[in-house]
Amino acid sequence: MKLAQEANSERRIALEEKVVGLEVKRDVLVAQAQSGDTTPSLIQAVFAAVAAVWFLKVVVFDTVLHAWTGWSTPELPPLAENVLMAVVGFYFVTVIARRC
Repeated sequence: MKLAQEANSERRIALEEKVVGLEVKRDVLVAQAQSGDTTPSLIQAVFAAVAAVWFLKVVVFDTVLHAWTGWSTPELPPLAENVLMAVVGFYFVTVIARRC
């Protein structure tokens, strides 16, 4: 029983640390949105445009027009896939932070 309580305590501490880290990230995003500095927004827009073009190419050309064109996109390396997912995720985080 005591081992289970210790494991739960360690898990709780780890989760609390994660929550604090996420709150700090949120605070940074809110401060950035309220600062009025447009540079981060422009950088985010460029990354978002690249992600949008890639998704458009995959969905429209590779899925819809593949029968006529024969085009296909090579598989993304894991690092590029992680960056793409981070860009898309960060977009939604900033949208939520701006509403706060």
